[in-house]
Amino acid sequence: MAASDYGSLDQSLGALRAFGPDLKNGLSNHVPMVAEALCALGESDASRTWVSAHLSTIADRPPAPFQLNPANWQGDLGKPPLFSDWQRYFETEISALGWQGALDRWAGRLAPGLFASATHGIIRTGHAARALAAGDTDLRKAELADGLALWAATYQALPTRWDTPLRYGSVAEAFSHLPLVPREKQKTDGLITEALAPLNDLEVFAGIIAWLDVSGSPSSIAEDLARQQARHFLANVKSPLLAIVFTHAVTSVHAIVNLAPHVAPATLRSLLTYGWQAGAALYAAYADETTPADQAPPPEMAAEIVAAAVANGDDHVIKLSEACLAFHAQTGDQVFLSVPARARAYLPWS
Repeated sequence: MAASDYGSLDQSLGALRAFGPDLKNGLSNHVPMVAEALCALGESDASRTWVSAHLSTIADRPPAPFQLNPANWQGDLGKPPLFSDWQRYFETEISALGWQGALDRWAGRLAPGLFASATHGIIRTGHAARALAAGDTDLRKAELADGLALWAATYQALPTRWDTPLRYGSVAEAFSHLPLVPREKQKTDGLITEALAPLNDLEVFAGIIAWLDVSGSPSSIAEDLARQQARHFLANVKSPLLAIVFTHAVTSVHAIVNLAPHVAPATLRSLLTYGWQAGAALYAAYADETTPADQAPPPEMAAEIVAAAVANGDDHVIKLSEACLAFHAQTGDQVFLSVPARARAYLPWS
């Protein structure tokens, strides 16, 4: 796989400043995330071309009357109409604290709402942080402000109760005890955020937040979370919707890894805790253990995965392929080299 190449990124980010967090069809705007992922894959020219082809799909940036109350910021979380207000506020925070200082402060504060916009908030923030680490520019800092604003404006806390005595020492063990929403109660024909509603009736779910021991090596925990979600992807993806759902389960962990070098240890452990919760929520809401897993596609070479992702062109396929290649580089686990082909079998969703 080629080295990263961010030569086109600022040009793309400049073109994206006029646009907001949503597509014209009401779904999330993935364009800046894909732009960064392709640059991370060394595909700067493909990134520029992809962005240009998708600008017409994005809704305009909403106005910012600035109704945000910084003194009572908790009360303005989870209010999508305040996206632009949050964006302006985060620009001032980044200016005052530096981008890493602002990121650490707000990643910690926003961690309990990590599921924001079906994890798009943290994913966009993670792409922006990695781009800034590669080169500190005003456009990349503005993109970080956008990512944090999406996270804050769509903040969504999941059912949480800390008083459970259960603790599991590994990700696999924690997942093995996770109850699933009964198949007849699953809501798998609409938005991901709506599919989580049945978790409120799954009494034990609120307590799972405390199940996973995150006191060990953060990198090992993140790798184990990603490895388990890759296995879930191969076992459960049998439709375009499920390909998107389980893509988020992998890429949200990748976002935590991208944030890890730039936040304090306590912030990182909080992100891992809530990242486990978010991934567990997706699994509990969508997994179907009664259906035998299909045979996994054979592992592909990294160069094949990159070329196939660019040729396929789907936003989820591109981001998932980049995340899987990063995790394979870190772990050497071949499971990550089988996931992209399964995603391409179902995406793009026509």
